[in-house]
Order: sequence, then C-alpha cells, then structure tokens
Amino acid sequence: MSDFKTKFYSAINEAVVSPEEAQQEFGEEDFRWAETKIGDDSPTGKPQIYINDAKFKRFNAGPNYRKEMLIGEGLHLIKEIDPERAERLYQSAVTDPVTRGWLKESYKREAERGEKRPFDKWVKHSRLDQIIGGYLLGGNKSSVPTMRDWPTERLPYGKQFKTELEKLKKDLDL
Repeated sequence: MSDFKTKFYSAINEAVVSPEEAQQEFGEEDFRWAETKIGDDSPTGKPQIYINDAKFKRFNAGPNYRKEMLIGEGLHLIKEIDPERAERLYQSAVTDPVTRGWLKESYKREAERGEKRPFDKWVKHSRLDQIIGGYLLGGNKSSVPTMRDWPTERLPYGKQFKTELEKLKKDLDL
C-alpha cells in the first residue's frame, strides 16, 4: 500500500495553501480550525487545504498540530485518491449496525440544528471524515486541542468499520 501512502501525502502537499493564503480565508473570530475545498468549492478547481494557524496559536496547540491537521483534512481527499477505499470505509460504517446507529444519532442532532442534506450525503461528505480523523488522530497525545478529548476507546466504532480504519492507519504509518 505504499502507493496509496505516497499518493495521500503528495495530495496533501499539493493541496495545502500558504499560511498567508489561509489567513485570508479565516476571519478574526472564525469558528473553523481548518477548511478543505474541493471541486466547485475550490477557487482553482483543485483541492485546497487551509489551516487556521492563528486560532491554533490562540488555543495553545501542541507542536505537531499542523501535521495532524493536514492528515485530518487530507482524509477528505481519499475520495479522489482512492475511490474504492473511500467506498469501503463508507459501506463498512453504514452497514455495521453499531456504527450506523451512532451515525443516525449524530445526524438527528445535526438535522435539529438545520442540516438539510439527506443522511447518506451528510455521512459521505461531512461526518465520516470527522470520525475517521478522530479514530486516527484523537486522544490525549494529540496536538489539536479539539481532538485531545476524543474518546476513541469508548465510541461505537463497529467491528467492520474498525477493521477498515486499522487498514487505513497502517497504510498511512500512523
């Protein structure tokens, strides 16, 4: 799988914008820690990853926050780098009863807050990348303040989904 790893990290390096460009994306009190723009959302049509360095500095992020955030934001790019893997991750999550229940519960809360996309689109384009990132990068050793309290051991990552996540973790040398 070194080919996947090479493609993944190359895609991140090609997509990340300079700190100066990122600063233009984020306002002073912006709630976002990072942003990935793909396709029509991207001003260039190519993937772009923005890291809100100013916010990380305000919240005393750890020394590896930028590396961790690039990997986390890079998860959005798996759909382009390896569509079959992206589909396996998705299918293993939505067909695993434990994980699907967790996703449904999360979707219900988001729908109450105004989420308009159907469940499947929301999972594929928003939530799935978040919970994959939490699995790979969360925990008290994380340099990312919002990931330090991610309770990977207690969350309902089902057996099928966890198997796919472990493959991804191994393939990315995490």
